[in-house]
Parts: sequence; structure tokens; C-alpha cells
Amino acid sequence: MAHSDRHRAAVDTRYDEALRSTADQLHWLPWVGTGYTYLPRCQRLLIVGESHYHWTHHSETPVQVKSYLDNPEFTRYFVFDHGFKTPPKPTKFTTALTRALYGRQHSREQKQRLWSSVAYFNRVQRPMASARARPTQKDYQAAWDTFFAVISLLQPGHCLFAGVEICGYTEEMQAAARRHGYTIDGPERRPAIGKTTPRLATVTNAAGEATRLLFIRHPSSFFSWQKWGRFVDEHLPGYRQWLLSVGGEVPA
Repeated sequence: MAHSDRHRAAVDTRYDEALRSTADQLHWLPWVGTGYTYLPRCQRLLIVGESHYHWTHHSETPVQVKSYLDNPEFTRYFVFDHGFKTPPKPTKFTTALTRALYGRQHSREQKQRLWSSVAYFNRVQRPMASARARPTQKDYQAAWDTFFAVISLLQPGHCLFAGVEICGYTEEMQAAARRHGYTIDGPERRPAIGKTTPRLATVTNAAGEATRLLFIRHPSSFFSWQKWGRFVDEHLPGYRQWLLSVGGEVPA
């Protein structure tokens, strides 16, 4: 996964200075699509993944992989390669999530439209040893402070969490919210979809601006994009219609 600066034109870097000021919490800079900032707050969607992980490939040494993961731009490389662009073998994560948001199979142009309009970061800001490794309790506890630091800067109207495990740390969520000047309503459990129970919550900052949080099954495995797409569509009112709108353009 060799990288260059080819992703730069697809990323809005206006937040970078402020994001770097949270260096104690952010190892990787979030992806912010070039259309994100120009959307009204109610249409701004921040997708919250879990983490990156070390991988093996015959063409790359462990030292090379580590150097990629050490780069603060790595999250942006990932989204550009697998979300914004369409490689020969895209990840299940970006493909299934894009289908869930559109509620159908999508074109290459539609996929690019989506990822141009959203922001994305991983709540666990250290790489896992492998794809099978799981974050620790300490990782999830720190993740809430990272989350509130990021939304304070990016000001999304909605956040879509890939994975529900972090909902097990509500005390840490409440404590982090207070430190960052937010109040919380939830998380509220919703009827299970398959073996996963989605949650909903709302966080509100000191100015009274609310951000809706949706917690869904991680799209990388055993994920029905049709079923989860219906849940997302219900709780992101109007978002799918906007994505599918004829002639709708993402601001450049």
C-alpha cells in the first residue's frame, strides 16, 4: 500500500492546525471530504470507525507496514484508496457501509459523492497488532475523549459509529462529555438486528447544538447492508434522499 500525496485534492485541510493541537489524542488526522464543510450542520455526517491494524503482504515488509501506520495521514490514505476511489479489491467495510447509506448497489460516482461529503476517523488511535486483535478497555476509555475533541472541531449533525462495543463504556462517555462541555441523552437500546443491538444517543454542546449518534454493527463482517440500511435511513431522516437527489452536487 505505497502512498503519495495523491489524496490531497480530495481532503479539506482547513481543520488540520486545530486537529494537530489535539496531538495527545489524535495519532491519525481525520478524513474530511471537500464537500463536508459546505453542508448545513444537519447534513454533516461523521463516520466513526474502530482502528487500523498491522497487515501482512508479500510485497511489503513489517518495517514498511509500520512506517505507513506511523504516518498521521494514514486514515486519509485508507479512505481515499477504499472509499473515495474504487480499487480492484475494495474493503468490505467501505463497500457495505456505502451500500447501507444508499440503500442499494451504487455506482463509482455515487461512492465518490458520499465520501466527498463525509468526515471519518477511528476512535481507537493506535494500530492493532492484527485484524483479529481487539481494543482494550483503556483504548475504549480514551476513545471518548478523542471523540468529543473531534466533534468539537468538525461540528457534525450526525455520527455513525461502526461497532457497538464502545457503548459498554457509558460512564467514561459521561465523564468525557463533561470535560468537553457536552450533555448526553442515551445511549438508548433499539430492537436487535440479527445478533447486534443498535443504540441511539444525542450529545449537546454548551451552545445548544445537538449531534445525533447512531451505533450499528461493524460493516466488515456478517453485516446485512439491506437491514442496517433501513435502520440508518430511519434515523438519518432525509440523508439518503439527499444522496440520491437528481443533479445534487457535492460542493467543491
